[in-house]
Amino acid sequence: MPAFINIGGKKYGRLTALKYVDNGKWKCKCDCGNEIITRSAALKNGNTRSCGCLHKESIKKALFDDLTGKRFGSLIVINEVGKRKTKYLWKCQCDCGEFITTLGGCLKNKSITRCKKCSGKHTSKIWLKNMVGKRIGKLTVIRRTKNIDRRGMWLVRCECGTEKVVMGKLLRNGHVVSCGCYKNQLIKERAIESRLNLINQKFGRLLVIEYLGGNSYGRSIFKCKCDCGEEVVITGHNLTTGNNRSCGCLGPDIIRMLNQQPEMIAKHRMGIQIQRMKQNGEIKI
Repeated sequence: MPAFINIGGKKYGRLTALKYVDNGKWKCKCDCGNEIITRSAALKNGNTRSCGCLHKESIKKALFDDLTGKRFGSLIVINEVGKRKTKYLWKCQCDCGEFITTLGGCLKNKSITRCKKCSGKHTSKIWLKNMVGKRIGKLTVIRRTKNIDRRGMWLVRCECGTEKVVMGKLLRNGHVVSCGCYKNQLIKERAIESRLNLINQKFGRLLVIEYLGGNSYGRSIFKCKCDCGEEVVITGHNLTTGNNRSCGCLGPDIIRMLNQQPEMIAKHRMGIQIQRMKQNGEIKI
């Protein structure tokens, strides 16, 4: 057994050994004020140098992006002033002399580049230009309304007569050109176009003759003629997905053919069984 070595009062990193506990362990006090119990070997070889605060600080330093002195638009970062949950807050000075406190992320993504006072001036003079009377798509701008989350909002009237409040930015970049009626109109036009595209097309034994409108579920229905001469009414969905390929004559014909050739039934059943085994992983491809 190694001889006892008194390390009381000695300092290792941020830890000062206070008193021996037992089994080679010492009670130590960290510079931050916390007290821990650790092995003397860990103190001597440098594995333990603090109560854990040193490790936390090193992680913070690695992840911490010091913005002090950096410029973001009209703002110069003065210093860090704390945290909001896990995000750092920074004190900044605007070119006009005003001080603000904001999140580092807001500075980096340029969502905040000036104080509120300058932001109001900038917004009114540049970004939120007076658009009253302007026509954008089917919309005519009527007047400016109350801001929502510091965003300029405008009352607009559509050609269809509907009035709604829209963000100025969405009007200027063309993301909003109607109250929603234009989108509905496009959907209807595309639906009509797709219906017309089915006419004279053949699906299995069915030839699409005429579009008959919509059923009670909103599905498009078509008049179709089968190779056997029968005429039936079928939804476009059932035609395009292959759910209907005849007026009903195809099923009996397949059964009749299978009855005449029993070996085809055996092959069909074997194919189904092989497919199930593949799905279950019993057969690897």
